[in-house]
Amino acid sequence: MDNDTQRHNPHNHLCSFSGPATQFPEIDGAPLKTNERSRDMIDMQFGGLLGLIILFFDIWAIIRVIQSSAGAGAKALWIILILLLPVLGLILWFLLGPKN
Repeated sequence: MDNDTQRHNPHNHLCSFSGPATQFPEIDGAPLKTNERSRDMIDMQFGGLLGLIILFFDIWAIIRVIQSSAGAGAKALWIILILLLPVLGLILWFLLGPKN
């Protein structure tokens, strides 16, 4: 690949593939190479799986908050915190929430 092509390819730094590339539909005006497309698909699958895991634990935490003996106001605050900040709210609830 010559220097002009390297300079004008915005995705060049993401790609270690040096052979001929199969062209796919363009994103932002630059065609994706095969390994870039595969990496993007893996990232989406991992992100989706991580999102489902977080959703599962958030629902579990909300159920535990509802079943706790804390007052209605405390329950409402914990549920709002968990819903607005799914990861941080879950961590805070685990560390600071009702322990029964």
